[in-house]
This record gives sequence, C-alpha cells and structure tokens, in this order.
Amino acid sequence: MIRLFTFIGLIILSLPAYAQFSYDLWTTNYRTGLPGETLIILGDLVNNSGEDITIHITRTEENVPGDWETAMCTDVCQIPSISQVNYTLLWGEYQTYSMYFYTSPLNEGSGDVTIRMVNLADTTNVITQEFFASTETAVSNSQVTDLGNQVMVFPTLVNDVINFKLPPTLFIRSEDLRLNIFNASGNLVHSTFVTNELTQISRDNLSTGTYFFSLQDESGVIKSGKLMFQ
Repeated sequence: MIRLFTFIGLIILSLPAYAQFSYDLWTTNYRTGLPGETLIILGDLVNNSGEDITIHITRTEENVPGDWETAMCTDVCQIPSISQVNYTLLWGEYQTYSMYFYTSPLNEGSGDVTIRMVNLADTTNVITQEFFASTETAVSNSQVTDLGNQVMVFPTLVNDVINFKLPPTLFIRSEDLRLNIFNASGNLVHSTFVTNELTQISRDNLSTGTYFFSLQDESGVIKSGKLMFQ
C-alpha cells in the first residue's frame, strides 16, 4: 500500500505544467503625436514553452475622444468595432501585438485603452496592459517635424534596398529609435532598431506593392510615409 501511494505521488508530481506566455513592450506604453496621426504602441507576445497557446485578447476599456478610434492588431489588424479576438501562439515563437490609435486631425486629445490577455489553457496566466496616447500642437512638435523633414528616404521606387539617412541630432534627442514597415493592410512586416545615420533595409521576400514606414522613438512618431516596392 505504501508503495502504491508513493507511485501515485510520483505521477502527480510529474504532471506537466500548462504552457504560459508573456507580453513585452518594445519601449513604453505611451505615444504622443500631432492631431490626425495614427499612434502605434507595439509589444511582443512571447511563448517560451514547448506547447502551442491560444490567447483570448479583449479590449476591456476604451476611453478616447468621440472622433478617435482604436484597433487591435496581431498578425492582422481588426476593424475598430472588433473588441475581442483569439490568437494561437506556436511554441517557441512570438507575435507582435500592436495597439492603434486613430486620432482626429481637427482637435488635440488624449485617450487610453485597456487590453486583457488570457491563456485559454491556463486562466491564471492573465496579462492586463494599458495603452495611452495623446496629440498636441505644441512647439516641441514643430521641433520633431523639423527633425522628420531632415530624414531622407530613397530611392522612391524600391527594387532591392531602401535607404534611411538620419540627421546626427536625432540620436542626441532619442535613446530608442525604431523603424517599422507596414503593408497596405496595416500589418507589421519589418521592424528594426536604428543605430546608424544611414540605415539600409533589404526588401527580402516582400512582394510588389505599397507599404508604409514609421520612424519613432520613445516620444512618438518622428517621420512616416509611403514606400513603393516594384
């Protein structure tokens, strides 16, 4: 009988724990910009376990001006009216989760969104993340615009490599410079930290079409624009 209890105990102790995930922000959970800009806050859902995980993501709170909208983005961006989605994160992989704030071009404003992420296999694995955004037309924004105007992007039509030439003063102002490229559907297809005045991005496997880029630091977007891959 003692041996039986010992055997059962060993079985219980050896039962595998549920796989868990984490969410890691790229920089901060706060973005600022000019009225009318799309403000994007990014982070990574990370599965460091040996099992696939299905995560239920819900927008539990949305406190934004009436002429703003927000969108939840994993591998695709949901329309603003969608407030919940399931995403299966394969074991050992990560997926960028982005919070989009579509701001009004007419007025300054601020808002926040709360997102709740739950592991459906282990409901104790819950992450609640707040995101904040604001727009203003202060003098500091004109300084950011001046820096953005000094950023050179070439060539206009991209075959293999696109170049981003940044002014040296930008590195004095910013600690974390990140360059993001999105496809026409708003999905993030490339992201990299910028550490040199001349940054070259290889086209790799990106198909022909229209793309958008966003150069941003811890304070918000410095320059954004359109790219044409041919």
